[in-house]
Amino acid sequence: KMGKSGLELAKDYVLKFRDHPALIAWYINDELPINYIPKLTEMYELIRRLDPNHPQFQVLYQIPDLELYYDCTDIMGVDPYPIPSRPIGMVSEWTSSAVKAMNNAKPVWVVPQIFDWSVYNPAREPREPTFEEKKNMFYQALINGAKGLIAYSYFDLLRTTGGKEASKELFEKRWKEVCEIAAEIKKIVPAILEGEDLGELKGIPQSEKFQARGFLYKGKLYLLIANTSNDKLSIDIPLPSKGWKTAIGFNGKKIVIKNNKLRIDLQPLEATTYVLSK
Repeated sequence: KMGKSGLELAKDYVLKFRDHPALIAWYINDELPINYIPKLTEMYELIRRLDPNHPQFQVLYQIPDLELYYDCTDIMGVDPYPIPSRPIGMVSEWTSSAVKAMNNAKPVWVVPQIFDWSVYNPAREPREPTFEEKKNMFYQALINGAKGLIAYSYFDLLRTTGGKEASKELFEKRWKEVCEIAAEIKKIVPAILEGEDLGELKGIPQSEKFQARGFLYKGKLYLLIANTSNDKLSIDIPLPSKGWKTAIGFNGKKIVIKNNKLRIDLQPLEATTYVLSK
């Protein structure tokens, strides 16, 4: 309709915007299947020649096929949207699968769900993720190796069932929740991107309900924790080194550390960070 091929249009856009200060990455694929990989590879090579200073990013739900896209992207993305019909732990599964598919050599960005599925399908019962569920999905992604988060989506916060316009009050409530979560995540970005990633801590009881990951940064230990169940949990976390005295949670709790273990009590679906000091 525009009289140009996809590659010609891509070239126009890249030349126009490659020096724009708001540009973070080029989004070259939204869930296109594996038969598009030859064309995506052409797109990838073209953009890399035109703009080597910005990475290329794509998002997929085809989890078994992720590794097949390795050579035509710089960043792999996945978009798990589990609420309300699938277990919330879907976020962990998809994130860890993407990290594995990229061989820990290319970063993974996750697209957490902040929308109500009934916006797209009016036959579905209205049910958007709760604040706790949204925050939990953000944390699951980070604990399982994500290095970026792009919540989906802002424009859906403006809509209700069947795509109808949401009230100003409903939008403001939704937007406030997303901003609150983002503000908390922002506090741990330096530890995640610049600190020493301790991965999954040794000695933590193996449980599908509980996840944690540690980062050492500027003499402090940051523990990201998520309860992916609807149960209350009490967990003892053996710490990776000695000398830690206190832990202060973003949830406001202060815990004195004994015998080099951090004992925490978590509410259903609670996700938070504890910062440990010596």
